[in-house]
Amino acid sequence: MRCGGCRPVPLTRLFRLFLLLVLAAALPGQAALAQAGAAGTRTGLPAGNVAYIVFDAQSGQLIDSAQAARPMIPASTMKVASMLASIEILGADHRFTTAVTASGTIAGGVLNGDLALIGGGDPTLDINDLADLVSQVRQAGITRVNGRFIVDDTVLQALPFLDRLQPLAASYNPGLTGLAVNFNALRVSWQTRQGRLDARADAVADGRNITLPWVDISEGAATPYRPVDGREGWVLSSRLPDKGSDLLPIRYPSATAAEIFRSFARDAGIVLPAPAIGPRTT
Repeated sequence: MRCGGCRPVPLTRLFRLFLLLVLAAALPGQAALAQAGAAGTRTGLPAGNVAYIVFDAQSGQLIDSAQAARPMIPASTMKVASMLASIEILGADHRFTTAVTASGTIAGGVLNGDLALIGGGDPTLDINDLADLVSQVRQAGITRVNGRFIVDDTVLQALPFLDRLQPLAASYNPGLTGLAVNFNALRVSWQTRQGRLDARADAVADGRNITLPWVDISEGAATPYRPVDGREGWVLSSRLPDKGSDLLPIRYPSATAAEIFRSFARDAGIVLPAPAIGPRTT
């Protein structure tokens, strides 16, 4: 049987900004400049921080440029290639789907079978979406699972980080699985009170915030942030300022998403067992 539902996300929404930039590059010089300026205004990016060169892809003729000789860190232009490859392979109408399914029977609110949270590689899934899926499980009449809570993340290869050459604490270098949440980033905040570090980790989305009590945060004489081995967590340096916050990568996305799901389930009166991360088996 199927309980809960799906959370589809259109592929095209993910790349709207890149499509605008590509279209701008195809415009005449002044129009391209206007488009680039408008994009900068919408994002709050100062005009002095923008440099670009626009060429005609067929003739190689220069169409327009701004601060072309100024040395700057390049933008993430590989996303454009990823966008084009995704549309070519998956199609512009592709939907990323995160689903919850149940096997077995429901009697007296108890599911005598397995509940499965199935990741579909949705890069925009956030904690509000997981809360919605939990609500659908509750609406199906389930208050306890007398079986396994399966977290199937096998639609994508699991990686401990995106690039081993990038800093492990960079928010853009998280772990990768088929079940990501909040762009695989968490907000860590800290404050020193009476010589003792008081720190917490939170997942934040529009209108909702959830503290992640299972994320271990401790203090040590280390680099500003050092990941804990084998589980989600960070060691914060004792040399950090007395108060602050930062965005850190989630290194175990499936486990973190599963625990957020369980937390919302507890709030909804649903008792779930510890997650079993891996493929569903028949």
